[in-house]
Amino acid sequence: MSRSIERSAADAADGEEDAKRRKLCDDSSAAAYTTSCLSSIKSSKGVADGSVDVPKEWVIHIPPRLTKSAYQVLLACHAAPRQWHLEGRFGSRTHVVEKGITNGIPILYNEEQMKNIALRDVELKDLLNTEGVSIVEKDFVQNHRTKNVEPEIDARVHPELEPNGYKTPNITQTCTIEKQNGDAAFTYAEMFAGIGGFGVALEALGGNCIHGDIYEVPDSAFPRQLDLLIVRALNLSQPKAFLLENVPGLLGMKDTLDVIVKAFCGAGYKVNAEVCSARGLTATGRKRLFFVGIRQESEAANTSIELSLDASCYRFPYIPDLKLCSHDILDYNTLDR
Repeated sequence: MSRSIERSAADAADGEEDAKRRKLCDDSSAAAYTTSCLSSIKSSKGVADGSVDVPKEWVIHIPPRLTKSAYQVLLACHAAPRQWHLEGRFGSRTHVVEKGITNGIPILYNEEQMKNIALRDVELKDLLNTEGVSIVEKDFVQNHRTKNVEPEIDARVHPELEPNGYKTPNITQTCTIEKQNGDAAFTYAEMFAGIGGFGVALEALGGNCIHGDIYEVPDSAFPRQLDLLIVRALNLSQPKAFLLENVPGLLGMKDTLDVIVKAFCGAGYKVNAEVCSARGLTATGRKRLFFVGIRQESEAANTSIELSLDASCYRFPYIPDLKLCSHDILDYNTLDR
C-alpha cells in the first residue's frame, strides 16, 4: 500500500513538473516562436539567396560526436522544428559549421528561452553545460532539399481568366462564411459526401440540401443497387447539373473513363472534366478530377449529345492563389509544443 501511495505521489509530482515546464516554455517563447515562423516564411518566398534580406534563425552549435544525441534531446523538449512545423517543412537542416569541430542544429528559441526550458529538463541542461555547446543567431542555412532561390509557385487555376484589377482576398484564421438568408437559391443532394465539404460551400452560396447522403434517399426513389447508382439517381431525379470528384488517376484508365462518361451522357448530360489542385485555396496540394454535367432539357438536344467529354458545356473558372501555408491555418496557441 505504501509503495502505491509513493508511486502515485511521484506520478502527480512528475505531471505537475511537466505542466510547469510546458507553461514556462509557452510563456517564454511565444513571441520568438512567431518571429521564427515569419523568418521562415520569408525564406520560402526565395529571399534566402545569400544576397539581400536573408532571414535569421537560432542555432545550437555542438561537437559533431554529440549531433545525434543532442538532436533527440532537442526534439524531446520541443525545441527543434519538426516536419509539421513551418520551420521544419524541409526536414532536418543539421549542418556543418566547422568540419570536424562544430555542427549546427536550428532551434525554435533563443539562448535565454532555452535556459528557462533547461530549468525543468535535466537532459537539456546537461547539453547546454557541455563544453563546446553554444547558441547563436545566424543566417538561415539551406539544406540539400532546398534551393538558394526557390521559384514562386503559381497555384492559380486558369490564370488566363483572371479579371482585370483582381485583388486576392485577405484570408485569416478567423475568417468565416455565413449561410445566405432568405429562400434557397437552389436545392442540391449530396452523395457519398464524406465530411460534407461540398455542402458547406453550396450552403454559403444559398443552396438548400434536400438529401445529405445517398443512403437517405427513400427506396421508392430508385432501386438500391450499387452499380451506376449515381447514374440511376440522375435518370430519376434529373437535376439541372451535377458536380462529382474522383482521383486524377482515373484519367489514365481510358476504358473505365469512357464507360463513366458515356453513362453520364446517356442520362442526358453534356459533361466536361478537369484536374484541379486545391493548392491555391489551402495549405496543401491536393489534386482531384472534377466532372461537371449540364442537363440538356430538350429531346432534340439529348439525341445530339456526343458520348464523350465536351468542353463547350462548362468552362472551369479562374481560381486565385491565396498563398496560404501551414502557418496561416494552424493555431499555434493550441499545439502541444
